[in-house]
Amino acid sequence: MKMLTLLLCFISSMCMAQNTPSLCDKTLTKEFDEIDGVDYIYTKTITVRSQQDSATFKLGYGSANKTNVYFIINFKGDNMCIDTGNAIYILFNDGTRLELTGESQKNCLGRSIVTIDSKLSTFKTKKIKAIRVYTSTESVDVYLPDLESSGLTFMLNCLCNNINK
Repeated sequence: MKMLTLLLCFISSMCMAQNTPSLCDKTLTKEFDEIDGVDYIYTKTITVRSQQDSATFKLGYGSANKTNVYFIINFKGDNMCIDTGNAIYILFNDGTRLELTGESQKNCLGRSIVTIDSKLSTFKTKKIKAIRVYTSTESVDVYLPDLESSGLTFMLNCLCNNINK
């Protein structure tokens, strides 16, 4: 009887472990856009604050085109008008740099979106040290603490693994 109880407890714990959401599942949010009929998946938002400005970062893709992974950057502060085609510079912890071009429409919300498909392997394996985004009047630098940088890399890998399911 004792052996049967132990066996049942073991089987029960195995079933519960399989039904427990993984850490990756907890970092992703699924949204359905009723207007365009597309399912979107986004990572949680990471917020970084400096003395004057703050920035939020998240990644996402839409089911209509699963090959496009987007890096979404939102800056909060004064004079945050972003032009279409604005320059975005990324400095990684190993000293390498990457220049990207923003794809979002002109806005004064501080929002810049860039497709990172061709650079996925870089973003999946390196940690971001700093990001510089050019606004209509100036550039804004944000340095990512190690924890936030690691979190962004982790969530990108979760997102990419979800795309491949």
